[in-house]
Amino acid sequence: MLRVLAYEAELIRESLARHRGDIRNVTAELKIPRKTLYDKMARHGLNPASHRNR
Repeated sequence: MLRVLAYEAELIRESLARHRGDIRNVTAELKIPRKTLYDKMARHGLNPASHRNR
């Protein structure tokens, strides 16, 4: 189970970086609803603002 959570966090982190924190593009790429993405980011301690301006 820990590997799945780590993989999930990495996918989200990579997508956030690739799209510079643009939630609309991240949800489109990962094919998940906005609410689900925010729930998963909270679970993994990810902040989209930290990926902007990179």
